[in-house]
Amino acid sequence: MFRPLHLFLTTLPLSAFTLLLTSQSAQAATFSGQPIPKAEWTTGAPSWIDFYMATPAVTAAKPPILVNIHACGNSAGSQWSYEGFAPLKTAMDAVGFIMILPQQTRNCFDSGSADALTRGGNDDMAAIVEMVQYTIDNFNADPDRVYVMGGSGGGMATQTLLAVYPDVFKAGHARAGAPAGCWGVSYDDSDQWSDPCSGGTVNKTAQEWGDLVRSYYPDFTGIYPRIQINQGETDTTISFNNYAEGREEWTNLLGLSDTPTSTETGIQGKATFPMSYTYDRQTWDDACGFPVLDMWTAKGQGHSMGYEAQLILEYFGLDGVREKDPWDEMCGDLQGTGGAGSGGAGSGTGGTGTGTGGIGAGVGGAGTGTGGVGTGVGGAGTGVGGSGVGPGSGGVSTGTGGAGVGTGGTGGSGAGGTPPGASGGCALAAPSVTRSALPWALLALGYGLLRRRRAAS
Repeated sequence: MFRPLHLFLTTLPLSAFTLLLTSQSAQAATFSGQPIPKAEWTTGAPSWIDFYMATPAVTAAKPPILVNIHACGNSAGSQWSYEGFAPLKTAMDAVGFIMILPQQTRNCFDSGSADALTRGGNDDMAAIVEMVQYTIDNFNADPDRVYVMGGSGGGMATQTLLAVYPDVFKAGHARAGAPAGCWGVSYDDSDQWSDPCSGGTVNKTAQEWGDLVRSYYPDFTGIYPRIQINQGETDTTISFNNYAEGREEWTNLLGLSDTPTSTETGIQGKATFPMSYTYDRQTWDDACGFPVLDMWTAKGQGHSMGYEAQLILEYFGLDGVREKDPWDEMCGDLQGTGGAGSGGAGSGTGGTGTGTGGIGAGVGGAGTGTGGVGTGVGGAGTGVGGSGVGPGSGGVSTGTGGAGVGTGGTGGSGAGGTPPGASGGCALAAPSVTRSALPWALLALGYGLLRRRRAAS
């Protein structure tokens, strides 16, 4: 239906109109060039660690964060200027996410010392987590959409961060790295190197790898971050044996079978710099059907190969504007937190009376009980229960779930509450405004001014 221009002008939100004007003249994503002063973001980061940042032309209202870690012997500036990362910069401007580029001035990031494998130490890994927290606090960044990537030494740091701080990062991409904990074997802090790990002689069972990582954060009860791993099959700098060890580590941590969900061969990558690559790919889906372990073997390639930037963006869900992480969009409601009380299938009782609305939007379940602690699911509005992955079942459609803890049930068709590591509650989506509306807005502005001048005369 045709809308008069003056009505378009008066109904366009001021914030959206401002965005139209500023985004038209804004420049492309930019690298800070100078580190953020340590006094602003850390209380104990090592002297050799610096915090660089790159921001998009227009930062999203609640921007995701991409931590991009350079390899041994490189710098934040070289990481930013790498030609193969052009898709990342384009996506920054399209999506509005922020990039953190940590820098160390020794040989490699420390991914193997006792401090690096301990939460909250005064080490390289803890410093990167402080950078993330600073960005969340000062840029209203989304704590549920924090991603990390890197190659070689940056790939080892990536796997270490996912293992030691699984509550901070949603997903990671490691190119030519090593499983978390591997670099700690005979770690030499003088050059931040591990000969046994780089040589591919550190071998453990899947259970041993998983137990090692769980020892870094024994109180963690959530879901470990998903990971995408890429390595050349002839890599001798960081032995390709680590690729198989990484598979064992992450299948155990993510509760996956030894057998991949899918296997593909001869896939053409999307990178064109410094060349294009051909891969074999294996993926492991979780119970929801989402590929939480995505492994790419570069055929005939060694260590120093390029990044598949576009594939990384797609895996993180940074290839387009969205409000949630792709896993949360697809699986979040099935991994909900539940109500207070003792629920269960059949005639179990729950809560007190009808309770109060819980977190999430789950409705109806099997039987007449309401969601309980541990196996129940909290609902909002007039329903409880959900179709989560836990063994409990929700209540009748007239009950309401309480707020609390617990995992999703199997009853009804409702959905549970918020997933571990994700924020709950309801939110109103901001209107989507494209730059193509700018000419109309400017025309409307001129039209409005003309009417005002005529009225004044």
